[in-house]
Order: sequence, then C-alpha cells, then structure tokens
Amino acid sequence: MTPEERALIGKRWLEQGLGEHASVAAFARFVLHLMKLAAPPELLLAAIKAMEEEVHHARYCFGIASRFTGVPAGPGELSLESVLDASDEPAAILEASIIEGCVNETISAKCAEVALERTTDEGIRKVLSRIVEEEGRHADLSWRFTEWMLTRHPSLLPLAQTAFGRALAILPANDLPEEPVIMEQYGHLTARSRAEVRKAMLQDVIAPRAIALVGTQGLAAAI
Repeated sequence: MTPEERALIGKRWLEQGLGEHASVAAFARFVLHLMKLAAPPELLLAAIKAMEEEVHHARYCFGIASRFTGVPAGPGELSLESVLDASDEPAAILEASIIEGCVNETISAKCAEVALERTTDEGIRKVLSRIVEEEGRHADLSWRFTEWMLTRHPSLLPLAQTAFGRALAILPANDLPEEPVIMEQYGHLTARSRAEVRKAMLQDVIAPRAIALVGTQGLAAAI
C-alpha cells in the first residue's frame, strides 16, 4: 500500500478507537438509567459487561492504529458535558435506546461482520471476530431494553413508533467520498460499502423487527 493509504487506514482505526472509548461513557450512563428505572438485573448485568467490552475494543483499535501510523495511539480526556447533561426521563432514555442501540448499533455490528468477511489480515480478523460477537450482543441489549420499557410504559409506544419511523426514513447521502478499496483488506469498509450495509439492514432487519415490536403505525411511510 502507499504511505497515504497506510495513513488513512491508521486514521480510520484511530477514529474507531475513539468511538469505542466514548461508548464506555455511553454505557456508564445507560447503567445509571437502568438503575433509575429499576430495570431487571439481567439488563443491568448485560450493560455492565458491555461497558467492559467497549474498553477492550478501544484498546484493540488503538493498537491497530499504531501499527499503521507508527505512532502510539490512545484516548485523550473525554468531555462529560453531553454525557451528564442527557435527560434521564423515561421518554428520552427510550428514544436514545432506539436510535443509538436498536438502529445504529445494529448497523455497526453488521458493518463489522461484513468487514470481517473482507479482511485478509489475520491479526485484524481476530479483533473483528470479537467485536462482531460482542457488538451484536450490545445491539440485542437495546432491543431487549426497548421491549421491556414498552411493557412497563405502554404510553411511550407512539414515541417509539416515531423514533423508528424517523430512523428508517433517513437515506444514505449521495455525495459519498471516494476511498481506496484496499481499506477493506484491513478491516474498514469504504463509505459506499457502509451505506450499502445500512440500507440493507434498515430494510431487511431493522424494519421487520421494529414492526414486530411497535406495529406499523408511524412506520409505513418510511418502509
């Protein structure tokens, strides 16, 4: 690969590491929300385990980034302003679970799975294998929590329908950047590949699962 390609791959792994690191704070907030809502212990334990797994994901990603850039990689100080300012009202917690977990986390887990299928680097394959398994569980946790919340707070069903409908209606951008396909040999999908995965997951996985959970009200126009 060219020096530019190596630098780009390293940058992408660094960005993923920072995202995984930020997810630790997101799950820490989720643990507090679960405790506020008196959620069952199996959900609380799953969230705590997910928080620990995100720490490992971040370490792996930073390690791979360093391999490509030749520079030690790691997180800086994380601003807690947005984390601590998030609403702890049941409606806000449910909406965040749907958008961040049921939708975005489900898509991210599938992107990691497709990246694993296309990766030829054995070291990266080992990392992605673990990420695929664990991110899949994290996404499933959001679906389980959403189902529990709607059972406990049935009045929030319209909000859930609106949140799913809004997420399903978002189409991938048309002006996606051109990126070297060689990235996919080293564990990172191009923007076009990610858009294709997102579109397929929304239509084939998330929409049917959302309909089974909340019905078609508010989702019909987005499907």
